[in-house]
Amino acid sequence: METIPDEEDVAIDAIPLAVKSPRIVDWKIHKEGKKSYYQIGRADGKSQMYMIFSQMLKSFDRKDLEDLYKLLKARYGSTRPVESMDYLLLSDMKIMFEPHVEDEERKLQKDTKCWNRSQGKVKFLIMAIDYFTKWIEAKPVATITSNQTKKFMWDNIVCRFRLPGDIILDNGKQFWDNPFKDWCEKLCIHQHFDSVKHPETDGLVERANCSLGEGIKARLDVRSKNWMVELPHVL
Repeated sequence: METIPDEEDVAIDAIPLAVKSPRIVDWKIHKEGKKSYYQIGRADGKSQMYMIFSQMLKSFDRKDLEDLYKLLKARYGSTRPVESMDYLLLSDMKIMFEPHVEDEERKLQKDTKCWNRSQGKVKFLIMAIDYFTKWIEAKPVATITSNQTKKFMWDNIVCRFRLPGDIILDNGKQFWDNPFKDWCEKLCIHQHFDSVKHPETDGLVERANCSLGEGIKARLDVRSKNWMVELPHVL
């Protein structure tokens, strides 16, 4: 025998779906004292402040980003924004929607830098930078080989963060030669190389090189060669 409950005893809870935010219709730079913010306006008249682009990424969905990018392109077209914050925002969004537009715009860049010999005859620095977060991973090495590059990518990038979809490299043999080349192909990591006109990776990585160099020099005695010890303090 089956018992059927009386209809009056059955309660139905209505669970509201997530409400979609009104679309983005405007943005401007809002300044409070020495601080500047992106003020993003929506169709309902409300606005929200963001200090950096990465904060927007946490709050916006794909449609929000597309709307904001359309507004930026409509205002500036082929001209360069006067405000540095607008220029940075436009550059960041070009990376997202129009990758490989300019040489200095990167999803992930990789570079090597030669320093004075430190302990263990270490004089090279392998460095990778995530474009969006500007997070730097760096490792001092005595020589640069394809095997060392592979180990660096595995230990410092894959194991810590996950497989990258794309990496942009300079034209060093250690990047396009095996076993690193085969390793990238097996893991479906797409390699992109700088053009012949720009044999060394520039832009974001070069600026990071300068910042690291200045930071290390500031902590070293002029005769000291132990820059390797100071590296973690400036990363």
